[in-house]
Amino acid sequence: MTLAPSANNYLYGAGKLYFKATGDTGYLEIGNVPVFEVMMEPEEQIEHWESQTNKKLKDVSDILSWSVKSAITLEEYSAENLNIVLSGDGVQSLGNQAASYLTDVSTATVADQYVDLGYTDLTYLKLSHGAITSSPFVDAEVLTGGTSSATAKIVSMLDTSFLLVVNVAGTFVAGETITGAGGANAVCSAVETFNGAVVADAAVAANIWVEGTDYTIDPVGGLLRELSTGSIVANGVYVSADYAAKTNKTIQALEGGEAEGELLFIGNPKRGPRWRVNLWTCKLNISGPVSFITEEAGQITLDVEVLSDSSNHPNSPYFNAVEAS
Repeated sequence: MTLAPSANNYLYGAGKLYFKATGDTGYLEIGNVPVFEVMMEPEEQIEHWESQTNKKLKDVSDILSWSVKSAITLEEYSAENLNIVLSGDGVQSLGNQAASYLTDVSTATVADQYVDLGYTDLTYLKLSHGAITSSPFVDAEVLTGGTSSATAKIVSMLDTSFLLVVNVAGTFVAGETITGAGGANAVCSAVETFNGAVVADAAVAANIWVEGTDYTIDPVGGLLRELSTGSIVANGVYVSADYAAKTNKTIQALEGGEAEGELLFIGNPKRGPRWRVNLWTCKLNISGPVSFITEEAGQITLDVEVLSDSSNHPNSPYFNAVEAS
């Protein structure tokens, strides 16, 4: 605490902002906030001008009531923050994805438009190999690595130099012998993981369609598009792929009403006094767009209405500002 005048009182502000929703017992840290402001505005005011002179001077100006507001700019697009911003009913675990696989799943396609495969983060494995002994590999049989003990299910053996597989468990290694359940075996020469899916013409494939020629795929989003210039016929394909486990956080927008609760600011300035500000009862409302495509860090602006909480804080019903020693 430094008496003015002093350069130590010049404030170059920084700090952390927390929000405790009404009914909660703990505070949520909002993260990086480049703007946090508190504004006080007179709402009701008495003004009087004297009429004894021709100058009509103002001789009374009394403020009867105030409104208190705050402005916040968020930069962290966490699910918890978006729940506040989008008036959600809490962060929900909806549509979680357990790790599993697709094997020759019949899928209706639409020419030059994407269809949703129902799963995200799709991959498959390509195992290059040498000469096959004993007997041919068979579509849909289980394959085992002789050294790694890894297993997988064959979804294409149309090329005699490699296999395409899904339902991979373990890690295949180059140089080991890979053996099918029917006895066919070969030495694995290379192991490659691809983002995407094996797209075939039938459950027992006669053709494996070519990505970029017959179809395009968004493996992260799990979307597949048949190309009308390609060779896919009858708007149907058979899809095979592995997909990873995903735990989703879902916000159901406008299902929770206005965000209301306490805002707590703990100052940690670059220069100047360190202030702690408690806004006891606030309503947070979005005041700008939620930008999901930006060239710089996205920002979300909130207008905050600060309400009186005289029952719990009779001596300071709107907020407290405390300078830390």
